Amino acid sequence: MTAAISLQQARGLVAAAAHAERIGLPPNRLVTLHWAALGLGDDLAAAAIGRVLKLWREALAERGLPFACVWARENDDGDASKGSHVHILAHVPAAAGPGFMRRLRGWARLAAGGRIDRRRGRIDGPAYVAGAVNTRRIGGRLVVAQGVHEANLAAALGYLLKGADEATAAALGLTRREPGGRLTGKRVGWSENIGAKARRRVE
Repeated sequence: MTAAISLQQARGLVAAAAHAERIGLPPNRLVTLHWAALGLGDDLAAAAIGRVLKLWREALAERGLPFACVWARENDDGDASKGSHVHILAHVPAAAGPGFMRRLRGWARLAAGGRIDRRRGRIDGPAYVAGAVNTRRIGGRLVVAQGVHEANLAAALGYLLKGADEATAAALGLTRREPGGRLTGKRVGWSENIGAKARRRVE
């Protein structure tokens, strides 16, 4: 169990996001999934984020599109103020279409224990709760607003890292800090294609 993001974890997340930019997959979406709103405890949250990201990656792959993301989990300290949740910075190709991100609601329900009823063409299980999935664009159109994108991406990375410990915040010059709560399992992560092994292959 951990209580804050370490310097090693923070540097890994920043390096992964920077590599996503270098290979043409800049993070352009900030997504928050509130597991507690869907009835999921912290003990199951790590597995749930893995399920959502797998469904997300596969949905893009079906269209021949790439996927890249970094993420950071947070929790409250037992007061039920926020519950377990995760912030994800991801690259969503424009070719995915304007309605692609709406699929996140269904994926979140599946990750929270839902099942696909193929005969009825629906998901059975936890009902969607308003506010359980939040998503917003980072920066805007890159062609005409590259500077805006870079500034907003830096702010979004700072938001993901706000649960860093005091020494990490000082080392990285983070201006925002909030308690990230105690967590079981991985606190931060990224897709394999922007991880350390992928970065070493192109160095």
